[in-house]
Amino acid sequence: MWQVRANPTYRTWLTTESQPGRLGAGVAGQVLDGQPDERSLDDWQLAVVGDPGGAAGEPVANCKLHAMSVNLGFDFIITGFTDFDQANLVVEAIAEVMRDELIHDQGVGFGSAMLDDEIVVTGETSSPLSITRAHLWRSEFEEQVAAAARDVVPDTNTKFNWHYPDLDQ
Repeated sequence: MWQVRANPTYRTWLTTESQPGRLGAGVAGQVLDGQPDERSLDDWQLAVVGDPGGAAGEPVANCKLHAMSVNLGFDFIITGFTDFDQANLVVEAIAEVMRDELIHDQGVGFGSAMLDDEIVVTGETSSPLSITRAHLWRSEFEEQVAAAARDVVPDTNTKFNWHYPDLDQ
């Protein structure tokens, strides 16, 4: 039996070893949930890959779970501050989110500023991040940043823009 575990951010997927003696057969086009899928994999699907098996019912050798990653970048702006003290407290809260997501040292810059006579917190990636299961991570990450800001200043509004450099080529 194959078991799959993911860390809370969906950035890294792990597989455990198969249990010896368990029977299983590989079927072309079959994905992790056992449902046939004849489409090619895109950046956000999981696939089980194994060495060719023998007759039906024989164990599949050397199976591994693969989750495709996607390169992405983002920028965000948070509004709703009455002073820089509030904004700087939000910057500290966002720094904790970045550390929790393990992207604090991946070229993500952010800080408070005055923009068009409004105090804001802005941030952006300086280079693409490679994220596995990005479609799940992205919405969770957006909510974590927004929640960190709301926990400090309840009336903040957070807006993200996402960039996919591989699609721009």
